[in-house]
Amino acid sequence: MQKRQLITRKPAYWHGQLLLEEDFIDEQQFHTEARYRHSRHLHGFGVASGLEVTRAGDLAVTISPGFAVDRKGREIELRDAETLELQGVPPGALAWVTIGYRTERVAKEGSNDNRIDCYAHLRIATGVEPSDVRLCGVQLDERGRLGAGAVDHQERDVLRSNVAPGSVGAEALDAQLRRDWITVAFHPSAMPQDEDDARPPFRVGATQAIAHKEYDGKPNTRGAAGSMAIVLPPGVRHIHRFRVAGGANEKKMTVTLIKGGFDAKTMQHMRDEVLTLDLGGGGGAFFETGEIPEAHRSLRDRRRTLSVDIQAHGYVKISMVALEVSY
Repeated sequence: MQKRQLITRKPAYWHGQLLLEEDFIDEQQFHTEARYRHSRHLHGFGVASGLEVTRAGDLAVTISPGFAVDRKGREIELRDAETLELQGVPPGALAWVTIGYRTERVAKEGSNDNRIDCYAHLRIATGVEPSDVRLCGVQLDERGRLGAGAVDHQERDVLRSNVAPGSVGAEALDAQLRRDWITVAFHPSAMPQDEDDARPPFRVGATQAIAHKEYDGKPNTRGAAGSMAIVLPPGVRHIHRFRVAGGANEKKMTVTLIKGGFDAKTMQHMRDEVLTLDLGGGGGAFFETGEIPEAHRSLRDRRRTLSVDIQAHGYVKISMVALEVSY
């Protein structure tokens, strides 16, 4: 079974054909409607650039040059700044500054109308014409004047191109967006106490994790230990560098970045140590960064997880862990 629907009709020409005015009108209309359809469905409507509205005294606003597409897909260009005065808008009213597309037939002297002028039409009124683009709202006071904060761009129609789901991948992003740091506070879970040489848990606050200095009035000589999962945003493909920072570290501390996960083929748990940072003590603050080995940079396998394990041998304060990622 097959069906078809007519999209549009365009002129067909042949050698020696007598062309009438309807033929030229149909030819123009075919291309015009195709362009309107393209703009309407692929780019939407609204302001593409410029057309900023600013207060020009108590009774007027100024619109800067710019470009917009109206709700029918027609392109509107304002080449020079224009000023609109408040006329016919009642005091206390909320009015709209809009721009629209208008046409007008023009006759040359001694001949029929043979041109159509296309205009950018600016308007300030309490209502909005169906196909026009809203540039801003303006709130008049009880005297019918514009106060300092009368111009409001929140309800402005802004052109946002329509894209099909999945049509824009990470490769389309700007280079600065494709690679950046993800920084999180270190909020570890305690290590299981049945493990050999298990260390005490960290004292976890809103912004940092701290090893206890004392237990039951005695100095803490065992430090602290804890682990935390690092949740990555969707779309991250690679990890490049790992970082840990804090305000104090009295003794040795070992920081390990770990890939975990589950292999559905072998039905086995997966665990790979990606990077280990050994930080010496001394009591001072630290800001340590390590390069991820090339073999562990890829995160294309979505069955993998990331976590960080920290084993501190003395008093320590950890403020953050961070990963440099790319899409």
